[in-house]
Amino acid sequence: MYGSFASLDLDDDGLIGVADALNRHIASAQVALLGVIAEVDRRRAWQDSGARDVAHWLSIRYGMSWWKADRWIKAAAALHELPGIAGALETGVLGIDKVVELCRFATAENEDELMDWASDATCATIRRRADLEVRAAQDETTEFERNRSLRYWYEDGGRRF
Repeated sequence: MYGSFASLDLDDDGLIGVADALNRHIASAQVALLGVIAEVDRRRAWQDSGARDVAHWLSIRYGMSWWKADRWIKAAAALHELPGIAGALETGVLGIDKVVELCRFATAENEDELMDWASDATCATIRRRADLEVRAAQDETTEFERNRSLRYWYEDGGRRF
């Protein structure tokens, strides 16, 4: 099957049209797979497989790295809150790698703006922004936790608090 399109009588535009149609087909299947992954995770259907967690299960079952599996799981969980991004993947407007990175920091409020930006950005640019957004959120949480701590002391022989 591989390379069978080389023997077809297609001009360059026809061949590119076939590539675009196949990309849409693959992207649609990826959205469906992410939905199933989210359900497998929710049901913990992987639990009797001997895997430590769902990322380990995906890694074993589909031969992907644990890192990639973890990103897919998080994207799968986020996509139900991001219908625009899910639709962009399903139609092939955005690829799986861009979508996985967008799901790290997109919200329902900013997904339209992010999709416009992401369509012209490289995956590396989106990943860099996601890293910065996640780091900023972690720093904010750390600062919040630090500021909400309680300090106390005793004075006057332990009779004052």
